[in-house]
Amino acid sequence: MTREQTTWGAFWATVVAVAALGVGCGYVQLKGGAVDGGESAEASAAGGADSAGGAGGAGGGAAAAAQHPDNAPQPAADAAADRGAADAGGATPADPPCAATKGQACGSCGGMIQCSGACSFAGPGNLGQPCGSCGGTVQCDGSCSVPTPGNLGQGCGSCGGTIQCSGACSFTGPGNLGQACGSCGGAVQCDGSCSVATPGNFGQGCGSCGGTIQCGGACSIATPPDLGTVITAYAWNVAWSNPPGTIAQNSVVGGTCYAQYVRHDATAQLVSGAGTCEVLGWRSDDPHDCAVNVSVISPITLPPPTCQFTVTEERACN
Repeated sequence: MTREQTTWGAFWATVVAVAALGVGCGYVQLKGGAVDGGESAEASAAGGADSAGGAGGAGGGAAAAAQHPDNAPQPAADAAADRGAADAGGATPADPPCAATKGQACGSCGGMIQCSGACSFAGPGNLGQPCGSCGGTVQCDGSCSVPTPGNLGQGCGSCGGTIQCSGACSFTGPGNLGQACGSCGGAVQCDGSCSVATPGNFGQGCGSCGGTIQCGGACSIATPPDLGTVITAYAWNVAWSNPPGTIAQNSVVGGTCYAQYVRHDATAQLVSGAGTCEVLGWRSDDPHDCAVNVSVISPITLPPPTCQFTVTEERACN
């Protein structure tokens, strides 16, 4: 029952009582919808003095007021609700006060402080801890800041490189890897050098036999240690055998020079008799041909001569 219902119930009860008493000269003053208690008492006392029956009428009026629906007793729960509403001035109970820091940023992941004082999002429990194999840390969404390639550390390229965190090969070698280099058939290696070094004096003349410096540093034509040594190739004795009356006897002595030798010289010497021994010249232009043309000259009246012809040869280059 509301306060307004209670007030109107009291008003109608008073009206009934006044009517029952039939007070002609008394008065009842209502103030703000309520009956003044002192003045009502005076009116009741005057009415009682005028008539004894008025007391009975008042009793009947009071009973009628008590039976009015608006004056029925209130349940305990309604009464308590009315008292609570009266105490709060008609407002519902307020929520507990929010934290003074509500709405401020919190944590490391963009959270905000809620009314309860808790952070709306503080991030994963392992936030900021190392992750992967590339120096990353756990981020707010739980992922690693630096992903680790699936083939990290595996071999790559042709020069012993490995896959790095960026996915690139640690060493792929020079851009001209494997290309030809130098003058000796080399190829560019991983360190940029040539697989076959070219000597600084490559191609220059060397030795005494017309050689040149080769890739290995040696001379293309080795110089024999006995180069220039002269030895006898042939020594022939030629006796006069022509018929009487002739003056000169020509012939060829010698032959091919020894291997690695070339002809050097040819000489003639009278061994016996009277006459002349002559070397006419080499049989050919080949330096390896040690044969010579010789002539034996004999006077008619003197003993026939015997000549010795000697051919020498010289150690040549291989």
